[in-house]
Amino acid sequence: MRPATYTSFGDVQSRPVLPRSEIMPLLFDKIARHTDDYLSIDDLATAENISERTFWNIFLEYFGVLL
Repeated sequence: MRPATYTSFGDVQSRPVLPRSEIMPLLFDKIARHTDDYLSIDDLATAENISERTFWNIFLEYFGVLL
């Protein structure tokens, strides 16, 4: 995992800010390194410290799918 940049709102620290343009290539790399393993969406999202909802939004944006 790489170092993350955090945002703060008052006294509350939010999740790390992850550049979306970097997430899909990292996920593709993880999948390529684990071709013999079962990787769930939750596994992939957790690996990049993002929610499943964010994972799906990034996936749909990356592949140009409009809902």
